[in-house]
Amino acid sequence: MRSVIVMSNNDWWYHNPTSPIQIAKEFAKDHKVLFVNSISFGMPSQKERDFFAKLTRKVKSYITFFRKVGTSLHVLSPVSIPSFSNPGIVALNKLILQWQIELGLRMAGLEHPICIVANPMFQSGGVPSNCFKLIYFVTDKYDSKKLPNKEAVIEADRKMAKRADVIVCVSHALFKYYNGMYGKTKVITHGVNYEHFSRANENTLNWPDDMKDLRKPIVGFMGAIDAKTVDPDLLVYLLKKNSKKTFIFVGNLSNNISYLNEYENAYFLGQKHFNELPRYLSKFDVALMPFNNSEWIRYCNPIKLKEYLAAGLPVVSINIKEAEPYGDIMYLASNYEEFNKLLNIAIKEDSIQLRRDRQERMSGETWAEKVNQLKELIN
Repeated sequence: MRSVIVMSNNDWWYHNPTSPIQIAKEFAKDHKVLFVNSISFGMPSQKERDFFAKLTRKVKSYITFFRKVGTSLHVLSPVSIPSFSNPGIVALNKLILQWQIELGLRMAGLEHPICIVANPMFQSGGVPSNCFKLIYFVTDKYDSKKLPNKEAVIEADRKMAKRADVIVCVSHALFKYYNGMYGKTKVITHGVNYEHFSRANENTLNWPDDMKDLRKPIVGFMGAIDAKTVDPDLLVYLLKKNSKKTFIFVGNLSNNISYLNEYENAYFLGQKHFNELPRYLSKFDVALMPFNNSEWIRYCNPIKLKEYLAAGLPVVSINIKEAEPYGDIMYLASNYEEFNKLLNIAIKEDSIQLRRDRQERMSGETWAEKVNQLKELIN
């Protein structure tokens, strides 16, 4: 059985499991897998509120270096220097990464692996030279994001796309963009951990301690609350229009919109462990996707959409391309007024049968199914 290396854009040890982690877990059921934690796009700004927390968690990840986490699954945390402007450091990084990843492959017993690269920064060093097939797994349009060393990231993305045997995009907008420039592009949308999130609709989960005293109905959002992705003006509009509803935000609140804390019906509970998320979702009456209309959002495919629907929740969202296929089981708004109107309709119309219908649609969108689609590409 062919072995697999997944070179990630997130970290096994401190990020809630997104697509590269889920893909690695699925492949590990019948393949040897080496999961490589993300290398940085650059040093975070010291002005960020959580600068030292980010630095600390990355150092802790480095300390683990190589660890077995399953019968056929190992995790490697390669050390690199987050600098891309100095040619000497770039060359040193390349040598360091190549050595660490070759060592990780030997320690995990992988030879001639299928290479799935979800972080373009690995292209300058680290991608094995003997990949059976090289898949570039694209989740974001990098030139639309605010990133440190953005020009270096864009150049790495271009080189990775050229080098790959196949480019796999998680959204149709990304597919159109990459296929127009490089061809050899396929769409495999995000999956969902259906078994995990469907528990939210079983009525057996206890109230989280930090939600016990909150009144219904509960309008919920799960994820980072940041102006880079959400529309703070829309949130303010909804909070004012629905003063008797409780708005719950499960995720970190960014400094740039911390003023949302001023609203009495808004509760910011912070980031929760992945295992705890179904318990919080089970208490939502409706879930929100209050995104802004940035280029990044237009090209993305929010993983939380399928997680909400797998929980059976009614979902109200701005009208984004990747939500349109589910327009018959969710609510898509084109402006603030319509968003508020649909929010109230979603709560009023919800039923046991509608929740079952949403879950049934998601039962075929599992990560196992997405990995089967990847295997078809490989074979």
